[in-house]
Amino acid sequence: QAGLTVLNSMAYGVPFVTNKNAITGGETFNIKNNIKGILYDNDEDLIDIIQDLSKDFNKVNQLSKNAQEFYFKNCTLSIMVQGIIDAANYAYNKINNETTTN
Repeated sequence: QAGLTVLNSMAYGVPFVTNKNAITGGETFNIKNNIKGILYDNDEDLIDIIQDLSKDFNKVNQLSKNAQEFYFKNCTLSIMVQGIIDAANYAYNKINNETTTN
């Protein structure tokens, strides 16, 4: 499962680790593997990932920094709301332009 907790984690600078086939509404597309989080193929890989992260603090710090920067540049509530407003305005204008030209 990897829903909105992906973005919530990124907001706090916590890189998200999940299976690349996790159940999601698309939030896993925000995880760029080994840049803002970690996506793995097999559950057996999770042990190695956790061990690696527990030893490599530089990697954890970089993943954390990248995740949080991505969130604040792309995924804050105001940015998401503006995306919905822009989409609604686009649809409204497209419908109005089609009805006025027909």
